[in-house]
Amino acid sequence: MAQAAALALLDAGAVRTRAHVVLQGALADALPWWQVHAHALEPLAEQVAQRIHQRHPDLQVPLHSRWRHLEAGGVPRLSQWLAQVHHPNQRARTDALLDFAFVSVLLDAGAGATWRYHEQATAQHHARSEGLALASWQGFTHGAFGLDGQGLPCVDAQRLCHLSTADLQAMFQAGPNNPLLGLDSRAALMCALGERLMQWAKPLGLPARPSAVVQAYLSDHHEPHANGLLHALLLALNLIWPHGRHAHGIALGDCWALPWLQTQGMPEGWVPFHKLTQWLCYSLQEPLAWGQQALGGWEGLTALPEYRNGGLLIDAHVIAPRQPHTLQAAYTPDQPEVVSWRALTVALMDRLWPMVCERLGCSPQALSLSAMLEGGTWLMGRELAYARRGGEPPLRIVSDGTVF
Repeated sequence: MAQAAALALLDAGAVRTRAHVVLQGALADALPWWQVHAHALEPLAEQVAQRIHQRHPDLQVPLHSRWRHLEAGGVPRLSQWLAQVHHPNQRARTDALLDFAFVSVLLDAGAGATWRYHEQATAQHHARSEGLALASWQGFTHGAFGLDGQGLPCVDAQRLCHLSTADLQAMFQAGPNNPLLGLDSRAALMCALGERLMQWAKPLGLPARPSAVVQAYLSDHHEPHANGLLHALLLALNLIWPHGRHAHGIALGDCWALPWLQTQGMPEGWVPFHKLTQWLCYSLQEPLAWGQQALGGWEGLTALPEYRNGGLLIDAHVIAPRQPHTLQAAYTPDQPEVVSWRALTVALMDRLWPMVCERLGCSPQALSLSAMLEGGTWLMGRELAYARRGGEPPLRIVSDGTVF
């Protein structure tokens, strides 16, 4: 595998292309782990469309991003904070919000079924993504990730390097009676992010802050776009991931070997996903737009291959295991059952999206893939998981707090 081919994996187009190869294999009944019942997409599309119309009859569906979680419980936390904190200019405010998005998204791996976060200001309790978001927001606004030259909250690389497991334990209110999955891994990831930011920033003479990576990409490109931003983030930050997969000196990040692909003319067999980094890109879209730094091309990103979208496809019987014991076992993210399931999730969401739009009487330009995830599939995947298994996905994943 040449270096150019390895670099090509750091791209949403590669995620989409290889996912569809896996789907074609499943449709040809040639995938060892899963069957795909394409006919089940029709009733699922109808259900997703109904769910979106029920919640958003005007089809003004918000984007799928970290900022939705800050609205949990009907509290406008972001606007309240912005009304109290006075940044010297719009760019400083944008950079602060970009900084927060980075750390909050990277801390947003699965929390487990029992963990809860108690927000003292509202007396609300939140679990999973909402709880993780609110805990990280509380930490950010209180300077746990760093302060800028004006003493306002930011994310500073040196502070990240010294963020300990105990710091995160306190931030997330975790302990023996409130266990949070992957706490040590999350702390190690924050430290790795800090170290990498300092390595990246020093030769460029730029601030060692996550927002500087975004601003550097924007300033270097006349026509910036979402997939280009994703590629820039992957190049700058993929070294932080603990999984250790490299090819020709390129850190591949959330990219996994699926030897079955060798039977499909892809000898190296890599399947990229870049789930958390794509989730990060989606979460950067709004603060960039708020700061008058909008960029286009968001349709180039893919659905997020995680356990809500993927779980929905299993619960809706679009994806079915070949072996009856598959849904009783537990898997690590590198196992072919998980890699192939995630690939099918990406490709099938591509097929579901225009079907949902057709039923809503709108175009994919009017209802973006991100909006379908937010208003439909992610939400329905969660609702079914709670109704059937107390919130757990249908496929059991052993999480280290850095992938799902």
